[in-house]
Amino acid sequence: MSEQTQPIEQKEISEEVAKKRKANNTWKKLLAEDIRFITNVVKDPLSLERAKSISYTKASIEKMIALGGEVMKAEKVCTEKYADKKQQFAIFKQGLKNLEKEYMRHVKMARKVFNQKEQPGIYDKLQLKGDRPNPLSEKIDYITKFYGFALEDKEINDAFKKLSINDELMQQLLNLADEVVENNQLANLKLTHATRATEAREALKDEFYAWFKEFKVIYELTPEPKPAPASSTAKSAKATT
Repeated sequence: MSEQTQPIEQKEISEEVAKKRKANNTWKKLLAEDIRFITNVVKDPLSLERAKSISYTKASIEKMIALGGEVMKAEKVCTEKYADKKQQFAIFKQGLKNLEKEYMRHVKMARKVFNQKEQPGIYDKLQLKGDRPNPLSEKIDYITKFYGFALEDKEINDAFKKLSINDELMQQLLNLADEVVENNQLANLKLTHATRATEAREALKDEFYAWFKEFKVIYELTPEPKPAPASSTAKSAKATT
């Protein structure tokens, strides 16, 4: 589908996803640059002296380099958790789609077989009147009652068998309904894990940047120490020998 013919809502969602991905990549790139900045401070003797002059020791800076690494590791965990959550929701949605497709097909068939005026009891039992509810719990309740009564009630059961809706098929759909509920619960649990992983990452990131922003401002305002004159270095070396 071309950009011109792509539905507006779908296009907006795609653009929003693209923006989030870009923002996510941007902060990771900036973090990597900031870690490199303080790593270079530690590696360069003059830069390290400059940091020491404002009470930042080598050990304290190395601790923040390690913390930056922990933020990166935490981001990797977040990526894995959200991928796991996305996969589980896809499994849940596909199962629900398959279940609803079969259920609605059977509802339409049952509406043709049973007459609401002549068989109001059966019509009410199978909940054939009106639209299907939207909340998942109510959907599953409708489905389980539909097949549950069809298995228990001889008149309904006999009528369903003539429609090739046998006991084995109905039991399979009841089992699928249970799986859908379980997969939804698991997907929500994985969403919770992904959310907690994000909170843990953000806490580490906040700690790193609380230190880094203060350090960088003070560091850049501090004059660079002048290297010792070559003559002084030679005299020092001679005195040492």
